[in-house]
Amino acid sequence: MKKSVLAVIWLALCLILVSYISLAQSVDRDLQAGRKAYNEKRYAAAVTSLGRVISRQPDHVAARYLRAKSLMALSAPADAIKDWDRLVSLMPTNGEYYFERGQAHLKRNNRQSAVADFEMASLASPQNATFALEKAKLYTQLGQTIEAAEGYQLAVDLDPNNGAAIEGRRTSLNQLTDEDRLALIETNSRVAAASFGRLEAKPVPDDQKVIRERETISQTKFATIAEGRRYYDQLNARTDFAPSKKRVLLGLVREKILRDVYVDPYLEDVEQMKKLVETESWINPEGRKHYFNTINDSKFWFSGGVQRDDAYVYYRVTKSKFKPRYFVHMYAVRNNESNLVFNSDIAVTEDSLGRRVDLFAAQNRGYMWQVSKTDLLRATSDPKNGNFTYTPEGNMQRFSEATFKNRLGKAEYDKLVIPRGEGLNPAIRSTVHYLITDYARVLSMPLRQ
Repeated sequence: MKKSVLAVIWLALCLILVSYISLAQSVDRDLQAGRKAYNEKRYAAAVTSLGRVISRQPDHVAARYLRAKSLMALSAPADAIKDWDRLVSLMPTNGEYYFERGQAHLKRNNRQSAVADFEMASLASPQNATFALEKAKLYTQLGQTIEAAEGYQLAVDLDPNNGAAIEGRRTSLNQLTDEDRLALIETNSRVAAASFGRLEAKPVPDDQKVIRERETISQTKFATIAEGRRYYDQLNARTDFAPSKKRVLLGLVREKILRDVYVDPYLEDVEQMKKLVETESWINPEGRKHYFNTINDSKFWFSGGVQRDDAYVYYRVTKSKFKPRYFVHMYAVRNNESNLVFNSDIAVTEDSLGRRVDLFAAQNRGYMWQVSKTDLLRATSDPKNGNFTYTPEGNMQRFSEATFKNRLGKAEYDKLVIPRGEGLNPAIRSTVHYLITDYARVLSMPLRQ
């Protein structure tokens, strides 16, 4: 009887394994077919093949990226936006996804949504002159001369020989009113100095009324966004400040609201902030900047990456206020395409004996990622000197891969795997880096041998 039960269990496990392998092969075939159709400009066929991939793996980044591009080529921007929305949620620091979504909004003549996405693209990719230039052009169309001047100046800074940026800057500066010029000097002295000359780019001193309002803002504690919005609306309705000074004060209020409400934000708080930034225009531009600073480096949400040959492994570490473990997602970006290659958990233990970071192995099973309970990479700190020791536990050793590590110089390698700081985040970052460099076989991506 026991033998028959074991035989049934074994057969079931074999069938599950075969189905996983078959699913993975099917996904790969459809992805390759979709990529081939896209490259051959058979966009309808590409949408069909890539749709089959997404139906099996909704978070397949490469498939959604190619399908969105195909839908744009088929003049279906509304459908493309849905894919860009998903991509932005998966990789919120990828400037290209915001920019492409902005282009889709433009196709639908939704210029406000487009310029918001172009702003996000510039924040995510601050060295991209194209994003800055297109943002400036759109602000010109919207009649927002100060923002246009800032965008053109940024584009010139990034690409000094860009004729369109130089001409756009000249035109936008000529359109500034005296009050606009004062506002630009007050809020962006760097741009003002570059545009008007350093002697002219001097802010007007604050009067006593402005000084008192600054003090009130700094001393006010905003418990909620709604409370902050009430204060903001009251200040915005006042007519006893010069417009350039009120512009500065409103910016200070927005910054103070965000700092007060989003202190050490968890995953849920950051998602709430993202919705606020995307739907409430009054909180910007400070809202966008605060959001990007948060998702790059905050207590419970931070990101980074490691360049592995022709692939950039981007990671995002987050923590929910309702769960004890951290979540880690990794994406491999190669040839302007990216895909989820690792999705797992991180457990942290801190006591008098030191700090321990456990990063669990996980494998893609087609429809889901299976996180191991016993196979993990353990980082343990020495309480005497703070140094880290990395140890594979369970069957983690089978994912060891040293070819990339051996090509790195010691200084470059140490910079990745030795915690840069005493806090918890540097310890988690270093453990993630160690996994990417030394145990990369756990990632669902082809490796250079």
